[in-house]
Amino acid sequence: MKKRLKAVLTSAFIYPGLGHFLFKYYITGAIIMTGFSVPLWLLIKEMFTKTEQVIINIQRGEIPLTIDAISDAILMSSGASMQTLNMYSYALLTFWIIGIVDLYRVSSKK
Repeated sequence: MKKRLKAVLTSAFIYPGLGHFLFKYYITGAIIMTGFSVPLWLLIKEMFTKTEQVIINIQRGEIPLTIDAISDAILMSSGASMQTLNMYSYALLTFWIIGIVDLYRVSSKK
């Protein structure tokens, strides 16, 4: 497998920015990895907060143990709004695409 293809696949499927390290672009790779990691951490944090609130309400008996009731409770729970979660998702997608495109550009020069 060519180094270029290996690097692009690594960034695309394992972690954005990781493929830059194969071409010794350490700073660029670290920036892309950090830019991807921060919204990922925020997204996971908010999802766990929402889930924890729903679990507490289930334990108190405020939410019945049905799939529909739990789904509605997750959608209606306080915490981050869906707009905020969408913003984190768009940031993840943006850094993922930037990482792949930049790696393709960098590997074309070599």
